[in-house]
Amino acid sequence: MSQIYAILAAAAVFVVAVAAQAAELRDASTIDRDVVVLGDLVEGLTADQAAIAVARAPEPGRTAEVPGTWVARVARAYGVDVPLASENAVSRITRASNQVDFSGIRALLIGQLRPQLGPGEVVVDMPGIDRVIHLPTSVAPTVGLTEVRLEPTTGQFSATVVAPADADPADQVRIPIYGTARAMVEVPVLARALELEEQIGTNDIAWVTMDSAHVPTGVARTTAELTGMAVRRALPAGDMVLVSDLEPPVVVARGSGVMITYTSGPLTILMRGRALEDGALGSVVRVANADSGRTVDAVVSGPGSVEANASVFIIN
Repeated sequence: MSQIYAILAAAAVFVVAVAAQAAELRDASTIDRDVVVLGDLVEGLTADQAAIAVARAPEPGRTAEVPGTWVARVARAYGVDVPLASENAVSRITRASNQVDFSGIRALLIGQLRPQLGPGEVVVDMPGIDRVIHLPTSVAPTVGLTEVRLEPTTGQFSATVVAPADADPADQVRIPIYGTARAMVEVPVLARALELEEQIGTNDIAWVTMDSAHVPTGVARTTAELTGMAVRRALPAGDMVLVSDLEPPVVVARGSGVMITYTSGPLTILMRGRALEDGALGSVVRVANADSGRTVDAVVSGPGSVEANASVFIIN
């Protein structure tokens, strides 16, 4: 009988020794829940021991370093001996996550800012655009934007990124963002300096890309507005051109001879006259009949040519 007790005692010592040797501090674990269990920190445990909750898990995507001395103390409270290689030993716990690419919010931001910025290609400068949002693996990796504000004069904006997009606000990750947004447009400028009353040709126009907020009101925006027009004042190269600085070129100069045309049905009469003021194509100018000296209003129809109104045309 004494031999049987001795054998059983030896076996018990052997089992305890094996259990003690099997319980070791884990170097690292990746988990997918919001609590840390003892089995995440220590290997070689029974199923019941491994399932004991001991700490709150780190945030999704984060890694926490748990001191080995703390693990050993907690394990000992549950009857588990965890030997440590050193007092500085740690166990690293990483929380798995669904990752949301932060750069994906650019399109959302442009869509919300475009109505305020106006036409043009919207360019967004935003610090931290390469950040990643980590969500629990049980949550869909979607993002939304709230509290979008824009200062039109400076282009500065602020907004809040929320994820997941359709979750209750209390359950969302909220990250403030800021930056600048600009609507870039193509604007015509003068390719060379022009003198007073000089006419603009197609080769006199160049194009530059600029922030639409810096384009003054009343600037000519198309080639059609510029080509063939004369400038009211001297303008330097590289300048945008105000519509108010443009006028049709003079085709009938004050004091110059003109041919006055009068048409009534099949009858057309041509008479010589003199322009009393400058006139552009289509404008109404006063002209004097060279024979009678009578002054009439006429419409400039071309260089040196005008057409008189039948109600005021007089033949002497």
